[in-house]
Amino acid sequence: MTVSSKKAVDVKIISAGYGLIPEDKAIVPYSVTFNSMKNDEVYSWGNYLRIHEDFQQEIVGYDLIFVLLGDKYLRTLKLPVKTHSHQTFIFFASNKSINYIDSGNAKLLTLTLSNKSASRFSCALVGLKGHLLKLIA
Repeated sequence: MTVSSKKAVDVKIISAGYGLIPEDKAIVPYSVTFNSMKNDEVYSWGNYLRIHEDFQQEIVGYDLIFVLLGDKYLRTLKLPVKTHSHQTFIFFASNKSINYIDSGNAKLLTLTLSNKSASRFSCALVGLKGHLLKLIA
């Protein structure tokens, strides 16, 4: 029997201070957020942090990719990225954010969520996305 040392799940975080980082990366506190930036600043800073390029590189080899991002963070991905037909993307997004979703050649599922949906679960929209992913996982 062969046991793979590769993790079954990898979690990456888009940080407005650090770019695309692994969930276990130690970072110093910072107060930068894409949510307080104007649209042109979001794209410019996302380019500086190389989020599109890093995301492109990180998804290679994965069959299933979940994306749980708010509107401005989703914009930093500058979709589409190069994908393959065997890949499936599942986006948890708002109605406003669906305009920025493009899975390229991959299969696409989009779960649109709203603050009203979050209220039904007594949590914020960010918390609802995490809660739903936990239920799926």
